[in-house]
Order: sequence, then structure tokens, then C-alpha cells
Amino acid sequence: ETQDKSGWWTGINKRTGKTGMFPGNYVKMIDESTQLKNNANRQFGRPNWATEYETVRKYVLSKQKGDSKLKRPPRVGIFLCGPPVVANQLKSQASKSSKRDADGNKVRFLFHKENF
Repeated sequence: ETQDKSGWWTGINKRTGKTGMFPGNYVKMIDESTQLKNNANRQFGRPNWATEYETVRKYVLSKQKGDSKLKRPPRVGIFLCGPPVVANQLKSQASKSSKRDADGNKVRFLFHKENF
């Protein structure tokens, strides 16, 4: 399957076996090995933990905005049952992400690891 500059695709219709040209809005690329469209829902490697923690921090702060009566910062529990290398990364990022930001806001991340 190939797409030209005008947005038309040349490929084989898997139902009919015919080769032809198709307008781009009629084409959905599906990975043959995973059957996922456009490589959706697939991520290789570990997440960017700093980004994940920041997303959670922003969400938590948005939910408590305007609540000036808080005596202590909101807390978020991070629980892991997994390999030590991931535990070390999550624990380290929990510590880094628990610091106050430039606006003086703070969310405290508490890391917990379980062993079986």
C-alpha cells in the first residue's frame, strides 16, 4: 500500500483481492501482526515517568483549586508489585515530583512497593 501526494492510496482490497486506488478517507491502516489501527494503543518501552507524574499532579491540583483551607498538600499513593528497576524509577520520580512548583503548589507522591 502506498499513498500519493493527493491523498489517494494504491493497494489491495483484502476482501475482493482486487488492486485499485482508494481515497484516503476510505483507508484505515491496520498493523498485520497486532491488528491495531495506525499503531494505536501501542507504546514500546517504559513510560516517561516524569510526564506521567506531572499529568497526575496537574489533575489533582485542578480538583482542589480554590480550596485554601488545606492544611497539608494533597497526597497520591503509587503502588507497585513489579521488578526492582521499575520500583527504583517510580520511587525516585515520586520524590522529585513531590517538590513545590514555581507557584508554591505541592502534591505529595507516596511510593509503596509490594513483594510476593
